[in-house]
Amino acid sequence: MTMTTLGWTITLTGKYLSGRPYTPSINKSETMGSSTYVGWATNSDRIPSSSSVDLRLLKSFPINEFRLNTYVVVYNVFNQRGVRSVFTASGLPDFDPNTYADYHGYDANRLGSYNEQIRRPNHYRSPREIQLGLSISF
Repeated sequence: MTMTTLGWTITLTGKYLSGRPYTPSINKSETMGSSTYVGWATNSDRIPSSSSVDLRLLKSFPINEFRLNTYVVVYNVFNQRGVRSVFTASGLPDFDPNTYADYHGYDANRLGSYNEQIRRPNHYRSPREIQLGLSISF
């Protein structure tokens, strides 16, 4: 939706993501024996849906034969935490039961920890981002 008033152009863009399909996997603790198989259909589950709203403000100033354009763009205005990816064993972006099964407690000498193993910022969409800009058109 775009609106122009008092020399300002305001654009709001809404996005809805239905959640892409993925194929669940089996936890380590659920498999026993070489012939054990619990079949999951390909793409039988979906990542949670998410939405976001982006805002763009634009103001132009005529200067001789040039135009100075100033703008502000705000991505993810409401700072919604959308899920981009999940651990296939749990269907959650921040819990992997396979890593948890390998957890042996805290050890200060150990490189990496359980929390470091499951902390995946790439499993979430970007937080709010604000961009300011100037452009000259002629």
